[in-house]
Amino acid sequence: MASMFFLVWIIIILTFFAVIINSTRIRIPSFKGRTIAHDGHVIPKKKDITCETAYGHNHGNTQDDRRFIVHEDPPEGYVILNGVKRSLEECKYL
Repeated sequence: MASMFFLVWIIIILTFFAVIINSTRIRIPSFKGRTIAHDGHVIPKKKDITCETAYGHNHGNTQDDRRFIVHEDPPEGYVILNGVKRSLEECKYL
């Protein structure tokens, strides 16, 4: 009877610690490893045209500490805002 009581207490304590550990674990954000603009929003992968993702380059910290280094001009009718290629029509009402 005493060993059964002891076993129940051990199971309760282990369950308690398992709940505490899982509830206090630091959650990894879903955007980890993705490009984040200067204003803090996450850039979608299909619109991310930084040289790090498009060409595989890693420039480190540049002297003026710009986040985006684009190697070629955007196509006619497009601009790049915060590392996102947008058409001029999209930018009309920003």
